[in-house]
Amino acid sequence: MQSDIPFCTYKIFTHNRADVFMSEASYNLLFDAISFLKKKFKINIYAYLLIPDHLQLVASIELFELKAEFTDNLKTITKKNAIQVLESQAEYQILEQLEIAKGKKKYRLWEVSADVEALVGMELLEKRILSIHSKPAQAGLVQAPSQYQYSSAKFYDSEQATEIKIQDYRTIFS
Repeated sequence: MQSDIPFCTYKIFTHNRADVFMSEASYNLLFDAISFLKKKFKINIYAYLLIPDHLQLVASIELFELKAEFTDNLKTITKKNAIQVLESQAEYQILEQLEIAKGKKKYRLWEVSADVEALVGMELLEKRILSIHSKPAQAGLVQAPSQYQYSSAKFYDSEQATEIKIQDYRTIFS
């Protein structure tokens, strides 16, 4: 059993921590973007959480090495369509939080940079995944982590398929 395999966590907040991802349309946009980037950069995703004001991933170490390029691509792919979703849903308060040039409809969807941290070993990896999956329950969004539909917790709890295809980290260590 290998216990020194490197992984990383990736977290990026929306600009001003605005609750951008509140509708199924906005979550689907993010699922599509992450699935595309996963293939483009050839990274494995072991866990994810999408909540209204940020995105968290546990991924292969390649994401750590490609964090700037991955983040730039994520911003480019999601900005225009996310703004269109918010406009079509008349989410003017959220758009106001994202506005960077008042009255000119210039928006920033994401904060400037992402937080990326390397992890090594199964114990630390499991703690981080558990921590990420428990956030919706801690925030009162659901009773149990596996009830939150925008995370990979349901896969690890009951092997249900997830919107973003993940690799089961437990198979790496067996």
